Amino acid sequence: MKRKVIKVLAVLILLGAGVIAYQFYQTKQQSDALAFEAVDMGSLRDGSYEGECHVGLVQVRLRLQIQDTAIQRIELLQHDNGMGKAAERILEDIRKQNSIAVDDVSSATISSRAIRMAAQNALKKAEQPQ
Repeated sequence: MKRKVIKVLAVLILLGAGVIAYQFYQTKQQSDALAFEAVDMGSLRDGSYEGECHVGLVQVRLRLQIQDTAIQRIELLQHDNGMGKAAERILEDIRKQNSIAVDDVSSATISSRAIRMAAQNALKKAEQPQ
């Protein structure tokens, strides 16, 4: 009887590990599929704009404050990240460089890409219509 319980527990643990591995795989695939686009920073309207990005297990929501075609402030409103908290340091890089074309944080690539995409989505809302 004790052996059966151990075998059942082992099978359940393996199944759980498989499900988690599959979720990580899907998250990585979604992250790799993100399409970054150029933003005309010279056409940004002043104001506050929110952007978000959901990539599998990683969710990001942020707010950009734009003034005189420059990112003045970035406020991270949500970052469900697993182990990607280190990626939050690119917020300052985005602000300083006034661009989402910044380097991803090593070991936090998926969160880095999600933060950059959320910022791009906010910037797209700030662009003047052509």
